[in-house]
Amino acid sequence: MGVFERLNKLIPTGRKTSIDGRNENTVVPNFWNGGLLTANAGENCTENEKILHVLNALERPEEKIRYLRKTTPEVGMAVWNFLRLSNQGSTITFYDEKGNADLQLEEEWREFASRRGGDNTMGLDGVIDKLHYSYYVLGAMAIEVAVSKDRHEIEDVYVVSPETIDFKLEDLDGVKTFVPYQVNGKSEVKLDRKSANFFYIANDPEINNPRGSLPLQSVIAPLQLQMDLQVSLSKIIYRQGFPKLDITFDKEKIISSLDPSITSDPKKLQRVLGSIFNQMAAELNNLNPESHFIHTDDYTIKTVEGASASRSIDIRALYDMTGEQVTNGMKTLGAFVNKSSGKTETWSTVEFSIMVNYIKSCQKASKRMIENVAKLWLRVQGIQRTVVFTHKSIDYKSDKDKEELKAARLEYAKGCLESGFMAEEEARDYATKNI
Repeated sequence: MGVFERLNKLIPTGRKTSIDGRNENTVVPNFWNGGLLTANAGENCTENEKILHVLNALERPEEKIRYLRKTTPEVGMAVWNFLRLSNQGSTITFYDEKGNADLQLEEEWREFASRRGGDNTMGLDGVIDKLHYSYYVLGAMAIEVAVSKDRHEIEDVYVVSPETIDFKLEDLDGVKTFVPYQVNGKSEVKLDRKSANFFYIANDPEINNPRGSLPLQSVIAPLQLQMDLQVSLSKIIYRQGFPKLDITFDKEKIISSLDPSITSDPKKLQRVLGSIFNQMAAELNNLNPESHFIHTDDYTIKTVEGASASRSIDIRALYDMTGEQVTNGMKTLGAFVNKSSGKTETWSTVEFSIMVNYIKSCQKASKRMIENVAKLWLRVQGIQRTVVFTHKSIDYKSDKDKEELKAARLEYAKGCLESGFMAEEEARDYATKNI
């Protein structure tokens, strides 16, 4: 028996994780169809009120974040931008012991990657998108690689929801280690390296807590406050923000025109005056917008301006404050959420570069994940290579900036060459370096 065969017998086979690791908690319940919304939210509520109702009904922050991503433009835009920017394409290279790239193996990998990915049709590109989504929204990324029973090939690669993973501090090979478990109903599935080909990377984990932190958890409270303000503000606008008709009828004239038998009986008088008032209100409500008012001198009609001349609360300042909190809570910057008014192109470029650096930290995690998959893929085939997976860089510089940088490089290289500080080949390499 060869070395690789003996080592391969240590590789766990099959899939150990489950799609519905926490049953109803893994998939967000459809509250729009017969659930909490229809039972308690009310029939005449606005969309924002419906969203707030469901948001208050959800308990776990992961569920709230996923729900906000689907229903609010702020979180939806932040997640969309992060996913689109974080996966600009990638390359993978297999180096032999001499440091030469194995092009034939790269071709075989591309064929393998196009047919893997669990429940998506994009292959490992789709897996990378899911890993980035999980890292940004759920605070960690996790995958399981299912190896065939004969340990000669990889059956598939599955993205596992971090929500379904718990950790226990156990003694593993004489070392205290946090061991991952997935809860399936009442049972637990151990996912250590002897039991499953499971890989887990947390986003900014706390000390002695391998689960990871939720980057978007801090957006829940300010966004909820902002939506509350929107609901209240819409009611204020409809009630006070538009001109209204102030209609007065001369009560003494109407009473004097009535029969004495009515005016002498307070109850009859009240009923008659109420009937007249209701009739007037019904006629006004049935008028078309372009209709004119034709009435006797018993009535006086005038227009009252909307809102109040004296301001009690600066709604705009309050809304701007919550807007800043929402942007900060999403861990994004103004250039990415249409808040670039008053900012120069240079400052927006700086914001873009800051965001790119955060995305690169996420790409490092997915790079490690895919390299783990590739190493296991090589191992089951008995091939020894060094794997390097690389994300393509995010281009955020304008064409003008690139041309100016190229000109500056060329001028600098020319001066160094003339002064003897650079050799001709060195100056050429510096001037033609990728921007």
